[in-house]
Amino acid sequence: MELVMNNSYRSRIDFKRIVPYILLFFVSLIGCMVIFYDGYPIGDDTNFHFSNIYDIYLQLKSGNLSPISGNLASGLGVGKQMFYSPIAHLVPAMFGVILEPFGVSLLGAFKFTLFLSVFISGIFAYRFAYHISKGKMFVSFVVATVYILYPYRYFDAFCRIAYAEALAFWFLPLFFMGIYDLCHMKDLKVKPFVEIVIGGALLFLTHNLTAFYAFVFGVIYMLFYVVNIFKIIKKNKMFIIYASISVLIMLGLMSVTLFQTLAFMNMDYYNLSVPERMWSNVEAVIARNLDAGSYSGFLNFLFLNGTGEADANFTQLIFDILFFTLASIVFVFIDNILKRFKYVHLISGIVIYTTLIYILVSRIEVYLAAVCFVIIYSAKDIFKDKFKNSDKIYKSINFWYSLFMIILVVYLIARHDLWYILPKTFLNIQFPWRLWAFIPLYLTIFLSEISNYYGGKIYVSILSVSSCLFIVFNMSYIEKRIAYNYNYENHDIDGWCYEINDKYYSRPMSIGANLEYLPQIYYYNVDYKSEYSKSLYNKVANEVCWNIGKNPYKINPVILTGSGYLIVNEKFAPKYDMNIYVTEKSLIQMPLFYYAGYEISVTNLDDSSTFNVEVKDIDSLISFELDSGNYNVKTNYKGTKVRRFSILFRLTCIYLMFIFLLFDMWYQLYLGSKRRRGI
Repeated sequence: MELVMNNSYRSRIDFKRIVPYILLFFVSLIGCMVIFYDGYPIGDDTNFHFSNIYDIYLQLKSGNLSPISGNLASGLGVGKQMFYSPIAHLVPAMFGVILEPFGVSLLGAFKFTLFLSVFISGIFAYRFAYHISKGKMFVSFVVATVYILYPYRYFDAFCRIAYAEALAFWFLPLFFMGIYDLCHMKDLKVKPFVEIVIGGALLFLTHNLTAFYAFVFGVIYMLFYVVNIFKIIKKNKMFIIYASISVLIMLGLMSVTLFQTLAFMNMDYYNLSVPERMWSNVEAVIARNLDAGSYSGFLNFLFLNGTGEADANFTQLIFDILFFTLASIVFVFIDNILKRFKYVHLISGIVIYTTLIYILVSRIEVYLAAVCFVIIYSAKDIFKDKFKNSDKIYKSINFWYSLFMIILVVYLIARHDLWYILPKTFLNIQFPWRLWAFIPLYLTIFLSEISNYYGGKIYVSILSVSSCLFIVFNMSYIEKRIAYNYNYENHDIDGWCYEINDKYYSRPMSIGANLEYLPQIYYYNVDYKSEYSKSLYNKVANEVCWNIGKNPYKINPVILTGSGYLIVNEKFAPKYDMNIYVTEKSLIQMPLFYYAGYEISVTNLDDSSTFNVEVKDIDSLISFELDSGNYNVKTNYKGTKVRRFSILFRLTCIYLMFIFLLFDMWYQLYLGSKRRRGI
């Protein structure tokens, strides 16, 4: 009988631990309601992300995943994958290939990736809050709900379509949970280091700008806990070895993207290196302070008011916010008045609450917020957190760090003073309002830490209502769509897209608003003239700057100097297969953008000998010389030495990760053995 009772008790305990994840799944569904619409709203960066996702999708299906695209930029060989963090485009493309046999479209795979990022980020936020709140399940669940429903994330996902930024929310709490665990270690453990390595590397490979600021803010966090870290080091010198190995592994995992991006940027050759073009000079950055509020994702009445159709809902929206808050307070009040009656208090509260919501409000966002509130508030009776109130929160380092960072982030978003003195690297953010992404992270720390000092019914009730208000405070999805597609040219007529396909290649934004991955001489109104009369420069510049995708792509290689003729057998960047018949020494120019790492292989058709020729940069296009003769010429991108080294370095660090984990298992057994022997 005792065994049966113990098993029943364990089952209840295990189920209780699973409940938060089940509830977070439903909260994520509510937050991502737009993914269930037929189609997807169009925004600023739709063309860029969808064209690149489709490009990688086709590459995966063909089995040729090259950093040079044969589809983008009219097939001129833009090297976008050599600069841009790959996960945001690679993951939905992979899901597209995997799920295609099950009838899932590429757009469906994109939506699935977005939902997965929201749900898993909620799990990470829950675990992070659970650590900080010292095991308070309900508080951790509500704080994770705040993280899931935070407005800026959905503004990125459904309005701007700044998809990679929205996806970066995925790994932020995992990275900072690792730093938190590291700073609060009692004994040396490998888990915090693994959290930092995996969270930091995946964050960087999703959106490198968000990762850069996360790394800086993470260092600030460790400075707040520098005394704790020194105590850990003093207790066990192996901490330094663990930390060094972890930094090396994380660097290795990021290396392919990080090293080649730095190498190409340091060349000062591509538009990415020109601050004025990239809006990353101080003047451009501080100019964005003025419109920071419009991009927060929170209600912005002036912004909504300028969209015509939004006017009719303006007053109703204000009243719906008030009615939702009032109805939620009534629910809490009834629940506490009738709490002595088991189940009756909750059922009565839900009935009265839903009735009030139905009568008083009219917007779908408020209905969803009400459903979310019922889910959250009902869960408090399952978890039953225990609070030990204290009045010494001023002694909490977490409290002061999170408060300091919230103030700092908001100051950077709203004011321009600090941008004048920050190093130039920080200006790559372009738009200070991108830092809105860090507010929910610091709310996770702040709200979780408060529960260790001031908890109980009032706190959890306020927290529950506030978390659901985030759904309403998100500028309603309808208004967002109207605002960003009102009289918007070159987009689908109704402001929605219904499939991801090659139509996005024909839109200028498909290769970036600033043509950032092209050589600097390819830009709008650049005053450049080639010294070669037969140069392809004007044709290529006209194609990528003004007429991309509007005409059939017919640009072929040319002989700049010398004489002869050529026949193109196959062409799909970065690969060309040509027969070239040279009657006198010639300089050949290819319609391929110049990137270091190209290889040109030549086979002499007369004696079958093969050799490589030097790759030249003529007008920022791949060029090469041939002596008189008959040749078969093939071009391909092999990558720079830096790229090849970084690929090897990454593979080495993946193996090193497994060795590190095995070493930690042995080391923990060794320490355990020493303790048992009393050493």
